[in-house]
Amino acid sequence: MNTQTITKEFVLEMLEYFPSSGLLLQKKKRPKAQIGAIAGVITNFGYRYIQLQGKKYAAHRLVWLIETGSFPSKFLDHIDGNKLNNCFTNLREVTVKQNSENKIVQKNNKLGVRGVCFNKRLGKYIAQIQHNGKNNHIGVFQTIEEAKNAYIEHRNKLFTHHNLNR
Repeated sequence: MNTQTITKEFVLEMLEYFPSSGLLLQKKKRPKAQIGAIAGVITNFGYRYIQLQGKKYAAHRLVWLIETGSFPSKFLDHIDGNKLNNCFTNLREVTVKQNSENKIVQKNNKLGVRGVCFNKRLGKYIAQIQHNGKNNHIGVFQTIEEAKNAYIEHRNKLFTHHNLNR
């Protein structure tokens, strides 16, 4: 992570912040940046980064700075899983473990359901979850919906800080 040397006041001098949307717009003309344009660029990982004083900052960390007056001491999690939704109400400080527990379904997941895979040999769906570095078998199910529900129930017991239905 960056050594945070910028202040809330400096960020607000350079960028206009809209709390309802979490957007940061350019206030001043800069190379490759027009006044009123959404500040920064979206990286290959899906996060928006903004360059200030020669350093790149994640937009969600700048929003946290603006709202609280300091950078987060831990990781920031996008509660809804949308890396571009930088509303302060969608951000929370978490540990590395908590952050990984709230990952969205990966793009290469053929079923589109986290924690569920199809076993061709059995012709059934298997629910499993990773916790504390270990893969835990939840069960074998006839339908994808049963497996998904079992995964969600098990996840909500293990990860009480993330009771989400996705």
